[in-house]
Amino acid sequence: MKSDHYILSLQGSYKTSQVSLYKSTQCVQKSEIHSIKASAALVPLIETLLWKEKISLSNLDYIALDQGPGAFTSLRVTIVTANAISFASKIQLIGINGLKALALDMFLKRSALIKNNNIKIVCPLLNAYNNEVYSYAIRADSFRSIISKPQCLNVETFLDTLKQKQPNKQILFTGNGSKMHRELIEKQLGQNAIFESTTIDQCSADSVAKLAFEHIAAEKKTAKKVLPIYMKKGMHTPKPKKAH
Repeated sequence: MKSDHYILSLQGSYKTSQVSLYKSTQCVQKSEIHSIKASAALVPLIETLLWKEKISLSNLDYIALDQGPGAFTSLRVTIVTANAISFASKIQLIGINGLKALALDMFLKRSALIKNNNIKIVCPLLNAYNNEVYSYAIRADSFRSIISKPQCLNVETFLDTLKQKQPNKQILFTGNGSKMHRELIEKQLGQNAIFESTTIDQCSADSVAKLAFEHIAAEKKTAKKVLPIYMKKGMHTPKPKKAH
C-alpha cells in the first residue's frame, strides 16, 4: 500500500449520509448530510471535500462504501453514486458490510463500556422493518462472529437463538434496531442486555474506511461495481450478467 494513497469512504444506509476522505490511514476531511438530501447533494459534497484537500477524483485510489443492509432508498443512493464514479473514473470499489462496520464502531468508541461491564458479546441490530432486524453477534474479546453470519430475522427468533447459544452472557446492543426493540430485548434477556447511553444508530464512514484498510492490507479483490446486501426473504442481490 503506497504511503500517500487516498480513500473516499461513503456511508448512507439510514438517516444520515457520511463522507470521509482519508490520506493513508488519516482522515483529512469529513462531512455528513441528511439522507433525504443525498440524491441531490452527495456528489457536490464529495466534490467539496476533494476541493478542500486540493485533489481531484483522479487522485483517489479506492472508494469504500457501506453496501448494506439498510433502508433501500438511502442505500441505493450511496451505491449508485459510488458505482457511477467508479465507472467514470476507473476507481476501484471496496464494499463493506454495514453490520460489521457498526460492530467495529462499538469496539472503537465504547471500549471502556465493554471492559467495565465485563461484556462478552457485541450485538449490532439494524431495523429491517415489519418486526425484523438485520442482526449480528460478535465476541467482545476477538471480533469473531458467534452466530454464523449477518442475517435478517424476526427479532423474537433472533433473541431466542441468542439466548440459547449464549446463556447468561452480558450482551451489548447497538444500532437503530436495538433502540426500536429495547423493551422486548430487556424482557427476553433481562439484566444480561446492556445498552449504551447514546445508541449508535448506524455505522460510520470511518469504520467503513478502517475495514477497507484491512481489506487492502490483506490484498483482497476490489470491484468495479458493488451491489447492495439485501438479506430479507423474497429479496436477493442480483448476480452480474456474464459478458457474451
